[in-house]
Amino acid sequence: MTATELELAWAAGILDGEGCISISSRKADREHQQQHQFTVTVSCCDWRIPRKLLELFGGRINTFHNARKKPQWREAMRWNVYQRQAAATLEAVMPYLISKREQAEVALEFIGTIAPYGKGRPYRLDSSVVTRREEMAQRLRVLKREEAV
Repeated sequence: MTATELELAWAAGILDGEGCISISSRKADREHQQQHQFTVTVSCCDWRIPRKLLELFGGRINTFHNARKKPQWREAMRWNVYQRQAAATLEAVMPYLISKREQAEVALEFIGTIAPYGKGRPYRLDSSVVTRREEMAQRLRVLKREEAV
């Protein structure tokens, strides 16, 4: 499905208000070097929102229930897109983003460090790329703190 401008603006509003743009990392061990993953997620209790995002951009939906934290909380749904699919989503909504624009810019810079399709796995990243990715992840964490203030 090709999203209309109105749908893209709606999705940007949802991402600005309820979304999370993150770069997570997994520490290196003896066999693997440090790895990073770029994710865009939206969690909410209204099932129509993640389903519409899934329709527009693809991805995955998970349901979860936080009754262990607070019994009165309802079941929620989480929509996720990863790596290139997350980048395509952010590129589509970028003209309409307000509060998460800087975070999206950092995340799109990060996706530029991903190897092109067809390069195969496993591949070793140059240590300068791993360092640059970690710097971008840290910059994203700083932007999130600034947004929360």
